[in-house]
Order: sequence, then structure tokens, then C-alpha cells
Amino acid sequence: RGEGDHATGATPRSFSDVRLESEDEWNALLSRAKVTPSTKDGPTPAAAARDVTIFYTGLYRALTFPRRLDEPGANGPVHWSPYGGRRGPAPGTLVTDNGFWDTFRTVYPLLALLYPDHLAWIVEGWLTAFKEGGWIPKWASPGYRNSMVGTYGDVVIAEAVVKGVLPDSEKQTAWAALKKDAYDEAPPGGSVGKVGLGHYDRYGYIPNDVGVSDCVSRTIDFAHADWATANAAEALGQSQDAAKLRRRATGAVEHLFDSSTGLMRPKSRDGRFAARFPTTRWGDGYTEGSAWHHSFPPFDVELLARLHGGKDKLRAKILQMVAEPSTFESGGYGQTIHEMREMRALAMGQYGHNNQPCHHVLWLLALAGYPDDANRLIREVIDRGYGVDFYAGDEDNGEM
Repeated sequence: RGEGDHATGATPRSFSDVRLESEDEWNALLSRAKVTPSTKDGPTPAAAARDVTIFYTGLYRALTFPRRLDEPGANGPVHWSPYGGRRGPAPGTLVTDNGFWDTFRTVYPLLALLYPDHLAWIVEGWLTAFKEGGWIPKWASPGYRNSMVGTYGDVVIAEAVVKGVLPDSEKQTAWAALKKDAYDEAPPGGSVGKVGLGHYDRYGYIPNDVGVSDCVSRTIDFAHADWATANAAEALGQSQDAAKLRRRATGAVEHLFDSSTGLMRPKSRDGRFAARFPTTRWGDGYTEGSAWHHSFPPFDVELLARLHGGKDKLRAKILQMVAEPSTFESGGYGQTIHEMREMRALAMGQYGHNNQPCHHVLWLLALAGYPDDANRLIREVIDRGYGVDFYAGDEDNGEM
């Protein structure tokens, strides 16, 4: 590091100077969002101040991940790579410490709206990981790690493509990375790629009798990545891939939707739904949740409403979700895990704002045409699930 400082002309600074510089930088970042609470016909001044504190605390946390692995070099950023067995410093930006399963729903859309300049180098950092390791990470810490399911890094990179965040020089690399996740079988180990992709491609979903765990969650997660990748493909002029991936995403949701319950249900290779289907049972076909938590994929609200029989029926199902008893069966987990207890403590039925799979569900009410329902329930979540010194549950990588 000392050699790098010498090469870049870095000069020593006092701790006080560094602290003041950090304060200025944080103030500049946080001030990109202006929140002016109104107490007219709304919260009291004390409650409004609480909301502002909660908001900016959350915004601060959302900006702390991912972390940079690069540092200034004589000719631009350099890093030591955890990918590909490379020794010595490599050129370019690299980032780490992020689980896309956690953050793609909330942190990255926020970055795209308020911090597109930062999102540009973050996504370039993820593409550096692809260049050096051959795959988009699923949970970088600092290199590849097998944690959670799906390839939600695809959604992040696709969003950067669609919203024009990436420079033209990176678009070819972005498409190569997205295409590999979409079509290539994952290697052993589970740390990259779509585990069970062959079954998903053959049947249109991952059956519950082919030896692949979390079959419903994986199917819906793969479908979301397909839909996002299709949008990127359209933006990049890859029309055939766009059409194919959109069909695959739509078909996956249609295959697993059980009209008799209004939920996504495990299905066998021969097309039969699982006979035993306790809707509050965690595990088995579902990652850190039950059928209630993995039955409302947000990427095509029109499709979801059609499967339910109309937007009014979709609304009714979401309202039922928050009205059900907050009970659970430990199911495939074989024990009570903290996410189960936290859902029960929130006491909003089967809606579990304490964990990631539910974070988007209440906003579907607004997208379906019922903003009053959405606003009322989101306000309830803020009051119940957030405080100046606590969150309702998993606050992973700033995503709550």
C-alpha cells in the first residue's frame, strides 16, 4: 500500500482532516434524497422526526455495501482478485460483500434512481468478477460462495443495461455474463449459475422429484432472472433470446400456480401437484419461507392478476395474506429458525417483512390499482417493523 501511495502521489493527512472529508462525502450522498415530513393531518412532529431518522439511517446502511476491493493505482484502479487463481495486482474495479438474493429488490433499484454514477462502477466491479472467474457471483465474500438460490445478479446487471447505466464499452461483457447464466449448466458446488437449469429448461419448472432442493423458490427465482435478462436482450438487440427467455419466465409461473389455493405449489415431473400442501410449512420447496412468501413474483403483474382471475382477486389474496394467523410449521428446516419467530412477532399474518422474499408484495397492490391498500399496509409495516434502533428482522447488506 505504501508503494501505491508513493506512485499516486498520495500525501499524509491528519485523522481530523480525513474525518471532515468523510463527513462531507456522506452529507453529499445522503442529501440526494430530500425528505420533508408533513404533520398536517398526519404524524405528530415527534413521529415525523422518528420517520426521518429511520429513513436516513436506512439510506446510510444501503450505501455501505457492496465494498470496493480495488484501490488507486498509477494508471487507474487496481485490485487483488479472489477469482481465477490470479497472483499479483490486476487492473480495474472490483467489488465484494453482497448477496444478490437480499439486495436486488431494494438496494439496487435505489442506486439506479439516486446514485446511477455509483451503480455504474459497482456493476463494472461485478463484471470484473465475471471476466476473472467466468460467472456472475451469487454471494461474493470476497469470491464465489454457495449461499441462497437463484441468480439475482442477472437482475442487477440487466437493470443497469436497460436504464443506461453501463457505458457502451461494458455492454458486450454484460450480455456475455447474462447469457451464460441463462443457458449454461452450473458447475458443481452451487456457488455460481442456476442449479437445476437442465430440469427447468426441460419441464418448464423444477420438479419436486428430481433431487433439486427449494424447487418452487428456484423456479420463481430463475423466472425472474429470465424476465430481466429478456429486457436486457431487447435493449441490446438480441430479439430471439428476449422472446425465448420471456416465454420461459411466463411458463414457469404458469406451471407452478395452483388455482385451487392461489399459491405456487410443488409439482412432480409428470405434472401432478404435491398432494400434501400445508401452506404455512416452511422449507421443502421454499427457501426461508412457505408458499405464502414465494407466490407473488413481481416481474409481470398482469400475468399474476390473470392467473388469480383478475386484479381484484389478486388484491383479495394479498389482503388474505396479511389477515391469516401468523402461524408456521418448521417443516423441512426441522427446527424453528429466527425468520419464523420474527414473522410471528411482526403479527401481520403470513406477510413476513422481516425477510427478503416478501419485501415487494405490498407494492403489488399499488401496481394492481389499489394504492390506498398499499399505503395503509406499508405505513403499518413502518410503524411495526422499524425503529430508530431496530429492524423487524434480516437487515442484510442494507436491504431493509
